[in-house]
Amino acid sequence: MVDNAGRHRAKRLPIPANVRLHVLPPCTPELQPVEPFWALVREVVANETYDRLGELRRVVRRRCRYLASDPGTVKGAVGFRWAARMER
Repeated sequence: MVDNAGRHRAKRLPIPANVRLHVLPPCTPELQPVEPFWALVREVVANETYDRLGELRRVVRRRCRYLASDPGTVKGAVGFRWAARMER
C-alpha cells in the first residue's frame, strides 16, 4: 500500500516484478479509523504536565475506560458509517 504522499516516495526505487504497489486514494480516513479517536484521548492530557510516566498512564487509562463506557461519544467522533452501526 502506498499513500501517495510526495515525501514518502523514492525517486529511484526498483520494484521487483513479483511486487504490486496499490496506491491509496487521496483521502482514505476509513483505513485509519483510530485517528479521530486519539483526539478524544488527548483532550484530557492537553496542556497538562506530569512528573512521572505513571501519572500520565493513569490519566490515559481512566480516559480510555470512560470512552469504552460511552460508545456514543466515540461513534460521534469517528463518524464512519460502519462505526455508527456498531452495537455493544
